[in-house]
Amino acid sequence: MTEPRARLLYVEDDAGFARLAQRRLARAGYDVNVAGGYDEALAAMDARPYDRVRADCLMPDGAGLKLLHTSSKRATPPPFIIVSGIADLPAAVRAMKEGAIDWIVKESCDGFFDLLSATIERALG
Repeated sequence: MTEPRARLLYVEDDAGFARLAQRRLARAGYDVNVAGGYDEALAAMDARPYDRVRADCLMPDGAGLKLLHTSSKRATPPPFIIVSGIADLPAAVRAMKEGAIDWIVKESCDGFFDLLSATIERALG
């Protein structure tokens, strides 16, 4: 068994989309855990370290930006990639000021996963 390329926490409230992402990223060699919201993601981050966190910005519980803000107060916060279904420049600027390493807009499934994989690789490199 080979070591994963990176440990990722994928924070997404759409369970079907999260499973699809988990399978696609696992095939690319990543160890991916999924959290459905803020509390679940925070518990996952307390349980183990992650190389990257991918968090949805517009979840009902505000998970993406709220989790980024909470995490930024930790001694060694994991790098965040924030994802949104809409292009929201003020929210993107806020996320980058809070320490996000990138902001991605979900456009189409295939294009999105290619972009996400490229963003993760660039962040790891």
